[in-house]
Amino acid sequence: MKQLLLVFFALLFFACFGAADARAADCYTECLQVSGCWKPEPGVNVSYCSDTQARCSSSCRDSGPSGGGKIYGAIAYSKRNGAYGYSHGWTSRKKAEKVALKNCSDNGSGCKSVVWFYNSCGAVASDGRHVTSGRDSTSRIAAEQALGKCNKSFFKGKCKAVVSHCSG
Repeated sequence: MKQLLLVFFALLFFACFGAADARAADCYTECLQVSGCWKPEPGVNVSYCSDTQARCSSSCRDSGPSGGGKIYGAIAYSKRNGAYGYSHGWTSRKKAEKVALKNCSDNGSGCKSVVWFYNSCGAVASDGRHVTSGRDSTSRIAAEQALGKCNKSFFKGKCKAVVSHCSG
C-alpha cells in the first residue's frame, strides 16, 4: 500500500511540475517564433535575435514550476586559437558551462569557460593574449562591457569583441 501511494504522489508531482516546465518551454518557443528568431532567415540581425532570446527568457521564466526560474547560458573561449563556443536555455550553470566548453572544443583546443549568465546575456572580448567578459540584459551592452574592460586593462584599441550571446 505504501508503494502504491508513493507511486501515486510521484506521478502527481511529475504531472504538475513537468507540465509547468513544458508551458515554460512552449512560451519561450512561441515568443521566438513570433519574433522571427526561432530559426532566423539569412540576413536577420544576430544581435536582435540575441536580445530577443533574453527578452523571451525573462518574460517566460515565471512559467516554470517554482516561478522566477533561471535559464542559464555560458561562453567558453580559447586564447590559443580564438575558438569559442556558447550555450543557452539550460536550467543549471554547470550544464550551460559544460555545453559551451564542448562547443568551443569542437572548434579548437585550450578552451576555458569565461562567463556564465542567467536570464541575461554575456560577452567575451580579447586582444589575443588577454580575455575579459561582460554581463547585462542585452548582448550589445554585455559586449560593450567586455570590450571596455579589455581596452581599459590591457592594450587600448587592440581588443575586439569576440562573441556575445543570451541565456534564453
